Amino acid sequence: MERFDVLVIGTGSGMIVASTAVENGFKTAVVDSGPMGGTCLNKGCVPSKMLIYPSDVVAIFNEAQALAQAGGHKLEESYIVRHIAAEHQEDGNLDKALAGFERSLTLREQIGYKVYQPAALLAIGHVYRARQKLDQAIEYYQKAYNLAEQMNQALYVVRLQMAMGDAEKEKRNIHQALKHYETALRTAEAINYQNGLEAATAKIEAIDREL
Repeated sequence: MERFDVLVIGTGSGMIVASTAVENGFKTAVVDSGPMGGTCLNKGCVPSKMLIYPSDVVAIFNEAQALAQAGGHKLEESYIVRHIAAEHQEDGNLDKALAGFERSLTLREQIGYKVYQPAALLAIGHVYRARQKLDQAIEYYQKAYNLAEQMNQALYVVRLQMAMGDAEKEKRNIHQALKHYETALRTAEAINYQNGLEAATAKIEAIDREL
């Protein structure tokens, strides 16, 4: 039978004891009936924090939104609503994400603030695309593209052409997707947007391999 100097039961905080024993030259064995890390890491405080933190973030944004509404600050409210919607999107709550992005867009339209309207439209398009409603996604991408082009927002023009290309590719409209990627590539070249160049080139090369 193999013999040990130290036996540690549990791989939670018990690992501190085991590490200290090993560092001091003791032959050490560790046993645990569950997964490595113990209750705290796998079922207790760490998973709880992973769930609680996003809820706290949303609560903070909700409080900020209430303050913005009370003060009639529609621009600030639009930013806050958009951040809340992004949190919902990350959590997979697409209904709340869509409602939030639409509210953010409405607030910006009410005050005639066009600068970030393409961003709101793009976000709405992404939600529809996540829902596999590709026609609606492309419709919002196109609206955003038209606005971005009017305001000479070249980076958004590239992003939106890429988004439309991706949606068309998912619809299996390969040639239409290719047109969007090529437009994105030309725009990225014109403004020396390296990330856009690389992304568009990769998309075009992938289609070329399929054709």
